[in-house]
Amino acid sequence: MDAILFHPETSVRRALILALGTYGPDALSPSDRDPLLIRLLDLYKNDPDSGIHGAAEWALRQFDEHAKLNAADAELMKRKDWGDRRWLINSQGQTFALIEGPVEFTMGSPPTEPDRYGPNELAHRRIIPRRFAMAAREVTVEEYQEFVKENRGVDHASNDKYSPDPKGPMNGVSWYDAVAYCNWLSRKENLPECYEPNEQNQYADRMKIRADALRRNGYRLPTEAEWECACRAGSGTSRYFGLSVDLMGRYAWYLATSPDRARPCGSLLPNDLGQFDMLGNVFEWCQDQGVSYRAGIVIDDISMQESINVRTRLVRGGAFKYAPANARSANRDWSAPTNRAGDCGFRPARTYN
Repeated sequence: MDAILFHPETSVRRALILALGTYGPDALSPSDRDPLLIRLLDLYKNDPDSGIHGAAEWALRQFDEHAKLNAADAELMKRKDWGDRRWLINSQGQTFALIEGPVEFTMGSPPTEPDRYGPNELAHRRIIPRRFAMAAREVTVEEYQEFVKENRGVDHASNDKYSPDPKGPMNGVSWYDAVAYCNWLSRKENLPECYEPNEQNQYADRMKIRADALRRNGYRLPTEAEWECACRAGSGTSRYFGLSVDLMGRYAWYLATSPDRARPCGSLLPNDLGQFDMLGNVFEWCQDQGVSYRAGIVIDDISMQESINVRTRLVRGGAFKYAPANARSANRDWSAPTNRAGDCGFRPARTYN
């Protein structure tokens, strides 16, 4: 994993691509801009690194090349074989970064980390014994509406003032809503579902997470370990871009930059895996219950089928109305699975065999 993420040539290319994106559409002459855009589009479609893919996408959007990106996505969505790419685009046009397993990393925070909540962030070694895929963005309002159209029982069909843009994150979704969306996404692609509705065929109290959910390759919510691993993207600092709060405005929507609402997904800089908005914008549901960490080496797994009643489920990443202390890779919070908070959304994941 480290050899992929921190290969010197790849790291330099990511940084240079993001730097090019800061020039914008009017700073370069057509003779300089046109061949650059051709090259960036080629990197977006063909480079195997998910971080290069995400950086090229961000740069092209700064040059207002939205139509070319949409056309490229329409082409890429038809692919069946992704070759050596460490990313893919699914049938709904959602990009996923592939993370090779097994992965071992330090989860939690050291005692010296600023703003650390000590009892809740015990540093320990965590092993994820599988290859998995994580969505590059939070599920957007317009993506969620496709699910709503096909599931008339869903009783919240629109976003609200806290996420008014169709390309912003779908907010006000409960944990139950999020797992129902994941099962729907699995059905769209003929993949095995990871959740069982309750006896009333509802995603509500007494529904279940299948015992083999982490071995199935259907869509699901990320485990907390998967979320933190993808957020860190190999980093050991409090945030994936380092320690500096001064840089947060380039990577995360938070209290100082967007105190009133979430913003369109992917507007700010991605991390080295090409993941956008892992910090800030909206909190993101994870699969796990809100329990304390154990010391030592912990294997990320599910040992038995879990029946969901009103227990807390984890949310990660901070949100638009919170201070920098919440927008840290190790910060944890939790909420009842029934809660539909205006500052909470989700991004799907899946085991990728």
